[in-house]
Amino acid sequence: MLSIEINGNTLSEDAHGSLAARVATTAASANRSNPYATTVPDVAHSDYILLEAKNAALTADQKEMLKESNVELLEYKGNNVYLCGYTPKTLDAVTSLDFIRHAEVYDPYYVIQRDLKVEGDVNEVADVLLTLHDDIQGDAPLEKAVKEISDAIDVPESEVNVSYGAARVSVPKTKLSKLAEVDAVKAITKHSTPRLHNSVAGRIMEVHKPIGLTNRVYKGAKQTVCVADTGFDKGLTKGDVHPAFGDRVKEIQAFGTRSDDSSIQAFGGDRAKHDFAGHGTHVAGSVLGKGACDPKLQKFKDGQDVEGPASEAELIFQTLSTGWIKESKTDQNGNAVDMKWWEADLGGIPKTFQALGDPAYEKGARIHTNSWGTSGTLPNGTDEQDKSTYTQGVGNMDDYLAYTKPNLVVLFSASNDGVDVDKNPGHVDPSSLSYEACAKNVITVGASESERTGVTYSNGGSTYGPRVWGDWRGDFPNAPITADDVANNKEGLAGWSSRGPAWISTKRQRGRIKPDVVAPGTTILSSRSRAMDPKHYADGWGRCDDPAWMFSGGTSMATPLVAGCCAVIRGALVDSTTQKPTSAVIANPIEPSAALIKAILINGAVALRGQYNQKGSLPNGEFGPDYDRPNIHYGFGRVNLNNSLQHIVPETPGVTASFGDITGSSAIGDDKGFKPSHSFRVDVPKSNTAQTLKVTLVYHDKGSAELTNNLNLVVQGAGIEKHGNMPGGSKEFDDVNNVEQVKWKNIQPGTYNVTIIAARTIKPQSFAYAWRLYQDV
Repeated sequence: MLSIEINGNTLSEDAHGSLAARVATTAASANRSNPYATTVPDVAHSDYILLEAKNAALTADQKEMLKESNVELLEYKGNNVYLCGYTPKTLDAVTSLDFIRHAEVYDPYYVIQRDLKVEGDVNEVADVLLTLHDDIQGDAPLEKAVKEISDAIDVPESEVNVSYGAARVSVPKTKLSKLAEVDAVKAITKHSTPRLHNSVAGRIMEVHKPIGLTNRVYKGAKQTVCVADTGFDKGLTKGDVHPAFGDRVKEIQAFGTRSDDSSIQAFGGDRAKHDFAGHGTHVAGSVLGKGACDPKLQKFKDGQDVEGPASEAELIFQTLSTGWIKESKTDQNGNAVDMKWWEADLGGIPKTFQALGDPAYEKGARIHTNSWGTSGTLPNGTDEQDKSTYTQGVGNMDDYLAYTKPNLVVLFSASNDGVDVDKNPGHVDPSSLSYEACAKNVITVGASESERTGVTYSNGGSTYGPRVWGDWRGDFPNAPITADDVANNKEGLAGWSSRGPAWISTKRQRGRIKPDVVAPGTTILSSRSRAMDPKHYADGWGRCDDPAWMFSGGTSMATPLVAGCCAVIRGALVDSTTQKPTSAVIANPIEPSAALIKAILINGAVALRGQYNQKGSLPNGEFGPDYDRPNIHYGFGRVNLNNSLQHIVPETPGVTASFGDITGSSAIGDDKGFKPSHSFRVDVPKSNTAQTLKVTLVYHDKGSAELTNNLNLVVQGAGIEKHGNMPGGSKEFDDVNNVEQVKWKNIQPGTYNVTIIAARTIKPQSFAYAWRLYQDV
């Protein structure tokens, strides 16, 4: 039987194949006498309905008929069901339409996230996120919603602070049902606490390579990157700024506050901006820092230069930490000392991502990178259960990036929750992503291995050899992972790098390809905060005696490297002196879309071959026999900046590439006045070397678990048709991912047609693509 989910609540079809009996059966079987029972309103008292169409893709004429019936399509919920705004007092206008199978009011029972109803004590107070319906716009509707919310939970209106269509409140669970009956509220979901996800890497990603006819090196000049993290060095933008950044720190925006701690030296200015933890300064250095370790203090090999991909870009830093955890450690002589360690809390993170995005955007940032995330709890209560699941809070962020800031590139680390403890030893377990990493419209970054062999580290005053994955006791007990060096093979993934997929529903039947890309994240050398406790050697990932630098590891460290690459790509796109391909299409050369930068980044990425198959331990390797197809381990590949820049800077020997940024009136959709598809040609010349054509489609979709707008990528030629993300020869289309890719190896000379099809849209859809024809080596 078909079913859909709304906030984790399942709606199943009846015996006749429709959702018509949902209220009478599913809701009733959920026990209306329980504390979360709600009263199903009459359509005369609600402005929201669920429409079940006979076909998922509504035609332009059908949309017009719905509009004439006062229906506003708001969100696609799956299996032909739409959430709609509707003001008439009866359903007659829609039930009489021959393409509508069923219509009913949006039941408040499904407003409450299922986890809130099944976890914890019914008498406890829950910290929840309220999300309003998309059409609650303007002062009057918002004021009405705030009043009804305050009345439902018995708090003053001043305590209901709605920002960007959402509000975070603490409410007794016994009042959730009344809150759900507020018509303006679309979803009530639990709020979780975020946590951190803690120039060899540059060589692996091929950054700073001369490219094009002029052998130019791109380093992100005139670009601004925002890092949201614990804090920044001494909290200064002028004067005694960390030498890795010099005069390139534009602004520090403090979201966290700290009480005074006399054991930590104050450096003047706002203490909320200092980085006592060290995480944020290290992350910022990986984006755009530049310097070198003192060779007299260097205790490791493989190079002492430290330079982020965007070493000519400027920095905006948003400090999020409100405190740190004091742990008892031992110094190099075995003496106990108190130190401020990595576990800084992130209490400064606002209730909506928009509150971070807007102030950074207003100051010129178009890249926003985040090495933190949130998740929930496992069924056995030991760890996190609803990892890798799309949530309403993530949906709010996706809406913001799709409709308010479509040219803001946002990155999130995948998380460090990968383990090898299931029934498939030697393979890291799936489904460990943070909530934010499941967002459709962000770039989710996992961690691959770096190549810094021989780096020593300390623990308890003793020095040890290179780290192996077995050092994480209990997480990697099985061969071949347990004995593997953490930073000796660029073709391998970091063991703890969280794997996908990003599940659309809690039933885990369909999931998206996540992470999007990976980058080196083990034994990463970057800037050390000078506000850190000097007793803290910070050498768990490797010993560096130069106080300006330190090693660290995590998807936290991989993500800023990719953010730096995005800044470089954007810098090349907006540089008027760069002679771009004549076939390139860009709607706004000054403000390219985030989808375009993501498409170019992904299309330049390279597949990982894996490392354990080379040792014969796993017959098909850790990624399986189809390792070079998009997968839940490394997504679409390891970032290669030089490959990505080839789309923008032509005349690279043996490579033909281009891109398109399609917006505005050129968007596609099954709406009147818009084309249903977009096509272009790629000519494959004769060559003495095998050639590969790779095409990537990216678009920003509405904040919904399902794809509200579904575009498909098709490449045709030589009597063959290939579909995005599908195995060769498949006639099926991907209706889950808003990133699709066709990789056509050993392509024959000739003309090939690339088509992007609007398979289902509720509104016209903008999109971006990148393609590259290159010689296999």
